[in-house]
Amino acid sequence: MGGVGVTIGIDLAAQDANTASCRMAWGSDGPRVEALTVGRSDAQLLEDAAGASAVGIDAPFGWPEPFFEAIAAHRTGGAWPGRGRDAEEYRRGLRLRTTDRAVHALTGLTPLSVSADRIAIAAFRCALLLDLLAAEQGETADRSGCDGRVAEVYPAAALRQWGLEPSSSYKVKDATDQRAEILEGLTAGLGMRPLPEPMRERAVAVDHALDALLCAVIARAVMLGRTLRPAGEEEVRLARIEGWIHLPEPDALQHLGRA
Repeated sequence: MGGVGVTIGIDLAAQDANTASCRMAWGSDGPRVEALTVGRSDAQLLEDAAGASAVGIDAPFGWPEPFFEAIAAHRTGGAWPGRGRDAEEYRRGLRLRTTDRAVHALTGLTPLSVSADRIAIAAFRCALLLDLLAAEQGETADRSGCDGRVAEVYPAAALRQWGLEPSSSYKVKDATDQRAEILEGLTAGLGMRPLPEPMRERAVAVDHALDALLCAVIARAVMLGRTLRPAGEEEVRLARIEGWIHLPEPDALQHLGRA
């Protein structure tokens, strides 16, 4: 992909009220946030994604392959695939995807389990959204994010990669100081002009809005090939089934704003 264009970041929740979207333009005059909204429906998200160069979505794109296999065996009355294996290690494979383990190895963060946590509800919505993109915009998403313009992203891990992670959680309601600190570091790292005040207030007040902005920035890193990709045939195969979190390179931030 080229050096200019538009990226969309989507912080996808189970409910519209907690779903946020950010539109960023990247050109010769530097990056610019054009829209930052909270409370987005599927139809609105499809409108947001139309015409974008890259779309970063914070939600799992798939489930662990061992989980698929185990549920299929259980449904048909077959032998449980974990029989005779180390129970704890086998259950770990049911909970965590290949990409989840890769993110943990690099950052120490463990993404929520899409097969054993409430994040699965957002994943159901993400599966529908990817299906709608294919049905209505003619684009079948590559779950690995290696082809096409849609990629799975994880804002908290990106912050750790970029050294922008605050000392305490920015996700709680009253963490406005932490979100302001992240926004300041992100703006400085990108060499970006300050956000218009209404957008800045929204990003500081609502963690979903800030995450959507981060998703749009990570989508830019995906555009420029500055994210961790699956390595080897087997990892690529699993990524195309399970999804793949595009973790940006530690030094990527300073390069993203350059056209």
